[in-house]
Amino acid sequence: MSLIDRSIKPGSSGKIKISLPNIELFHVGTDIPFYMVHKTDLPIVNLRFIFNCGSKTDPKLKTGLSYITSMLLDEGAGGLSTFEIDAAFEKLGSGFSISTSQDSIFISLLTLNENVEASLELLAKVINEPTFSQESFDIEKHKLFNRIKRKNDDPGYIANNSFENHLFKNTGYEHPPLGYSDDVTNLGNDDVTEFYKKYLVRENLTILAATSITPEKLVKLVEKHIYPVQKGEKLVESIKLPDEEAGRFIFVHKENAAQSEIRIGHRTGLRGEENYYSKILLNTIFGGQFSSRLNLNLREDKGYTYGIHSGFNYYREAGFFEITTSVQGKVTHDAVTEIMKEINKIYSGVTEGELTFAKSYLIRRFPSLFETYGQLINHLTAMINFDLPRDYFSTYLDNIRAVSIDEVNFATGLISTERLNTVIVGNKDIALEKFENAEGMNFKPGNIKNI
Repeated sequence: MSLIDRSIKPGSSGKIKISLPNIELFHVGTDIPFYMVHKTDLPIVNLRFIFNCGSKTDPKLKTGLSYITSMLLDEGAGGLSTFEIDAAFEKLGSGFSISTSQDSIFISLLTLNENVEASLELLAKVINEPTFSQESFDIEKHKLFNRIKRKNDDPGYIANNSFENHLFKNTGYEHPPLGYSDDVTNLGNDDVTEFYKKYLVRENLTILAATSITPEKLVKLVEKHIYPVQKGEKLVESIKLPDEEAGRFIFVHKENAAQSEIRIGHRTGLRGEENYYSKILLNTIFGGQFSSRLNLNLREDKGYTYGIHSGFNYYREAGFFEITTSVQGKVTHDAVTEIMKEINKIYSGVTEGELTFAKSYLIRRFPSLFETYGQLINHLTAMINFDLPRDYFSTYLDNIRAVSIDEVNFATGLISTERLNTVIVGNKDIALEKFENAEGMNFKPGNIKNI
């Protein structure tokens, strides 16, 4: 038996090659785009129906409307009660879910090949024939109140909302999909029916599938059962971002909080901009992986946190850079100071070694992101949401490899200390210690708000 000499590093097997499934475009009827990936290793079909009408379309003072509308779709439809709908999907062994984001309402279905048609027939009732009874509305409204109340006891949720509310003030992105409890009070069942008629129309619908049955057959089945989606007007993108001001310091007091939730960042460009790949690599080095500069400093060296992460995040009509972490209350100032030090250090540039490692990390993990039907659907969703070309995933690795160190170092200028907003949720009696003497932090004092 031959032994492996572990003192000798294995040689490279060469450039990673990955064969991604082909993304095909069909149409249901003449006007509903249907993107599909044919994947045959399991006898299942994963479908997602995306309506371009997320919480950004909520009317002023009626936030949460898109969310409660989506939750009511399967609370009685096509002559069936919510219990009958749930039981029917369960009997078919089909997974069914509805969710709402800032940009979209998602209706997802996972089913066995043999039950595709029966599942689609049931799903058609949910999409095309929701009951919207007053009784169901009252129940869902009460549940939404309670969910918001529970969420508002979570410092992380408060921090996320406070941060994005400040970045996107007076736009459809300033509030979370659940809405605010005061606004939910204003919602009526008539608002739900009007929202449904206005936005859940075929002009706002895109369908996605990862399917083991032939795409042509699936198109016919979807067309047969789903196509009677009501007609309407296509949503026109409408977010007009306000002028960005100098960064602010915002503290939200949370009584008895042992930890501080920290969010630091500012608005950036859209997802489709040319510097996207250099920003990915910059962020991987700075705060996007376990061995990033931020994590090595605040977790591994200082022990302030279990983890810290940064990212360039995107909505369909906006983008923002954000650093996220949770630290012990007593080291809040020290943690923010170290974050600012790392931001200032990144302006000096990254090294060739860091860039090589970041590229290797992104390239080697890439194939694992396309293994399941659910992963494929999520990637298709991103492609639709950001209007990416169909060859985006097949060219991704080449685009990552092509980024130069000069391009990454140029991207460091996209992080601006002058525009950085710092949001902290914690106990003011502990977390605010030392901040009155802070120097060079590049943020302005804000109001202390009680929760």
